[in-house]
Amino acid sequence: MHWTSGATPPIALSGGDDFEIDLTTAELLGSRSDTSQPVFWRNGYGKGKIYVLCVPLEAEMVQSPRGYAELESNPIWQIYKMLAEHAVHQRLVTIQEPKVAATEHKLSDGSTVVALLNHHIEDLTVEMVVNVSGMIETLRGEIPSKTANAFKILIKAMDGAVLHIRP
Repeated sequence: MHWTSGATPPIALSGGDDFEIDLTTAELLGSRSDTSQPVFWRNGYGKGKIYVLCVPLEAEMVQSPRGYAELESNPIWQIYKMLAEHAVHQRLVTIQEPKVAATEHKLSDGSTVVALLNHHIEDLTVEMVVNVSGMIETLRGEIPSKTANAFKILIKAMDGAVLHIRP
């Protein structure tokens, strides 16, 4: 797959369907290297945007040697990173570590529980930014350093951390 911006190296993908798509209002983000047909685009939808990706991305990651172990060097990860950049302003917590999954769970009292899961085989110290002011309580995990709204949290290998954030 070739990116329209050219900033990211091409992504080698196996297989592919032979289909032809004519984009009329969508913004092209990536196309097939062999046919130049669109495989990744976005378009306005209501008050937001919709992204369409016509490649077996998860299958490619699973079939790539060390595909999940070395995410930063895997060009497929750039697709995830780009999608996250557009949604990050809506998140309460921002992290830049691709080996850690973060979910946010709003509670009825207005507070939020943040669950972090380290998918890596090694312990990770993750830098986080909390995009609101408030009290942060660690229910599971260690916070070795903290500033006003940024801190680091140690998450053991293949384990998780849980935070409770009260505005």
